[in-house]
Formats: sequence, C-alpha cells, structure tokens
Amino acid sequence: MRTILYYIYSGLFLLIATRCSHIDDDNRLLYVEPTTVKRAVLLEDFTGQNCSNCPLATEEIEHLSEQYGEALIAVGIHSGPLGFAGNSKYVGLKTNLGDEYYNHFAIEYQPMGVVNHHGKGLQYTEWATAIREALSHESEISMDISYNDGSVSVDIANLSTDNFSGHLQLWLVEDAVVAPQKMPDGGKLKPDYVHNHVLRDAINGTWGEPLSLEGNEAKKLTFSVTLTTNQRVVAFVYDDTEVKQVTATKF
Repeated sequence: MRTILYYIYSGLFLLIATRCSHIDDDNRLLYVEPTTVKRAVLLEDFTGQNCSNCPLATEEIEHLSEQYGEALIAVGIHSGPLGFAGNSKYVGLKTNLGDEYYNHFAIEYQPMGVVNHHGKGLQYTEWATAIREALSHESEISMDISYNDGSVSVDIANLSTDNFSGHLQLWLVEDAVVAPQKMPDGGKLKPDYVHNHVLRDAINGTWGEPLSLEGNEAKKLTFSVTLTTNQRVVAFVYDDTEVKQVTATKF
C-alpha cells in the first residue's frame, strides 16, 4: 500500500494588511505523494461590446461549458478596438488591464480566444478542438480555492518530484452584468444584454506573482478581497509554456 507522509510544520501565520497575505514559507502544509491530477482549462475570450460577432463566441462558451462543466473556466476580456469603456449613457466593460492582455497576445480581431494563457489567438470555431486537446493531459499541480468573509485561500500542491517555478494569477470576474452589446443581426445594439465571466481586475498584479514549489511541496496562500453576489475569483498557476492548473470560487 502506498503511504502518504504528512509533515506539518509549526510556524507563525503572517497577515499582511494589503492586497495579499501569505503563509510564511517555513509553514509548509504537507508532503504530497508524487502523482498527477486531472486538469481544468482556462479560456480567455477577447471580446468587445462593439463586436457584433462576439455573442456568437459567447454561445460557443455556453455550449462548451455544458459539455465540460467545471473543467472549463472562461474569462471574458473586454479590450481592443471593439471594446467600449463607457460614457454617460451606457455602461462600458473595457479596461486598461484587458488592453494590456490584448496587446501581449497580439490579438488580431474579435472574437478571439487564447487557451491556457499561451500561444496564438484562436477563432471561436477552433476552441473546442484546442480545449479537448488541453484536457487530454493530466497535471502535476493541484489547486483548491475557497472564499470566506473577505478572504480567498488558495491551496496549491506540486505533485511531482521535480521543482516548479512559475506564477500564480488571481482575477476578479463578474457574472450577470447588464450592459449594451452589438448583436449579430446587423450590429443592432441590445441595451440590456447580460454579460457573464467579465474580467474586472487582477487581484495580485497584471501577471500575478512568482510561485516556486519544491518537489512534493504544498502551500496555502491567502488574499484579501471582498466579493459581491455575482463575483468570483479565478486562480491559475502558469509557467512559460501554459497554465498548469486553474480553479475558481463558487457563487
């Protein structure tokens, strides 16, 4: 029988009264037996309120979400020339943060999506194939996330004997945002369109923060953030090649 050894270290919990607070590096949670886990996939949907074809991409996300459930986490990034920042009459969802990602991934038009935070943008008709391929691979990073009274906790474990070096990113995402959207039927404006999985903010910086895990090491990180009814936190671990694991809080 394979045995899992648990090493619990005593230490001082360091609470930093800023955007983020971390458990001291010496307060390692446990030894994790080398293994792999099934992964979830991140889809970044580069969209815009002035993009009449973008609702078609949203329909594709809904279809894929029905198929894959929690194994697919989509985030709508309002950005680029078809994004709308708002005015005195209409609510806008475009952000400077979204534009930074738009430029980084060299998005050519909208709608376009990036799977697992790496590679070129894909047309929404190509998403299903790319997501299916990504889900066919297991991961050596496991993640659990929870929210309680203004605090988000992320448990991350490296299930490999090899060391891991990359980044941890946390995004604030909102559903059920009522705002105008141009529609596929000739670009007609629908003023009460319901936008979901809208990127609102990067909780721990535009590109997240460095994350290092030794082989078979686990850490617990805590972040200060207050969520409203329709908001959640999407957290993912990535390196120079791809997202290794992604998860999100529940509503």
